[in-house]
Amino acid sequence: MNLVGKILVLLILVMSVVFMGFAVAVYSTHKNWIEVAQNLRKQLVQAQTDTQEQEAKFKDLENAVAAEKKDRELRIAQLEEKSKLLDDEKKTLETQVAGLKEESAKQLALLNTAQDAQNKS
Repeated sequence: MNLVGKILVLLILVMSVVFMGFAVAVYSTHKNWIEVAQNLRKQLVQAQTDTQEQEAKFKDLENAVAAEKKDRELRIAQLEEKSKLLDDEKKTLETQVAGLKEESAKQLALLNTAQDAQNKS
């Protein structure tokens, strides 16, 4: 065998070892596509279920927030009405206090006048 034949045999040996390495690498990283597809399908179904649950929770929370807003507005209206009533009552009582002060001042003046008249006699 001449030198060229020996080089070709050696080259064939090296290339077969390289291709064997590629084959081992491909085999070790190979995944069963059916299992991968089934796992992805399960993940999709789970994600859709989770999405529906989260949307339902979100709608419940939105309804709760809307109910709280309505309740708050109603409570504010009630408190404003109560505040108006209390303001009116306060004004009425202030008017009564002013009237009583005037009457008390008149009574005190009459008492002082009567006392002065009695002291003179």
